[in-house]
Amino acid sequence: MTKTATPEQIADALAEAKARTQRLQEQADAIDNAVNDAYERTELSHYRRQATAGATEYRNERDQLKAELDAAMVADPLDHAALFEAYIALKDADARAGAMASHASRLNHLDPMPLNAIGAYQTRPVLVSEMHSALTFDQVLSAAVRARGDRIRSQHQAELRAAALEEISAAVDDARVRAAAGRDCLTGPTATPT
Repeated sequence: MTKTATPEQIADALAEAKARTQRLQEQADAIDNAVNDAYERTELSHYRRQATAGATEYRNERDQLKAELDAAMVADPLDHAALFEAYIALKDADARAGAMASHASRLNHLDPMPLNAIGAYQTRPVLVSEMHSALTFDQVLSAAVRARGDRIRSQHQAELRAAALEEISAAVDDARVRAAAGRDCLTGPTATPT
C-alpha cells in the first residue's frame, strides 16, 4: 500500500531537505575554507622558512664539508680513502643544496615580491645553490697532490734557508769573536797573527 502525501506535506519535506542541504553545503564550505587556509598558510610558512633558515643550513653544511675536503687534501700523509670519503660527502651535500635552491625558489611564485621601480618582476635571492656539480675526484686528487708538492717544496725551501742562515750566522759570530780577539777573520781559528 502506497501512502499518498498531500502537496503541503511534499512542500514541507522539500523545504526541510533544502534546508538540510544548505546546512551541509555551508559545513562543507567551512571545511574547504579551513583546509585551504591551513594549506596556504602552512605552504607559505614552509617555503619562507626553507628560503631562509633552511637554505642557510644547507649552505653551511656544504661549506663545512668543503672545509673538511680541503683539510683532507693537505693532510700529511695523504689518505686517499679519507680524501674520497670527504669528496663524496661534499658532492652529496652539494646536490642536496641544489635541490634546496630549486625547492626554496617556489617562494617567488607563492609570495611574489612587488614590481621594481621600472615595473619589472623581482625575485628573492637564493641563499644556497649547487656549486661543485662539475667537480671530479680526479681534479680533487690532482689538486691534493699538487698542493702537497707545493707545501713540501715551500717547507723544504724554508728549511734550506734556515740552514743557510744558521751557517751564515755561525760564521758571522765566529768572525766577530775572531776580530774582537785580533785574529784573522778569513783564515779561521788556526791562523796566527803576523
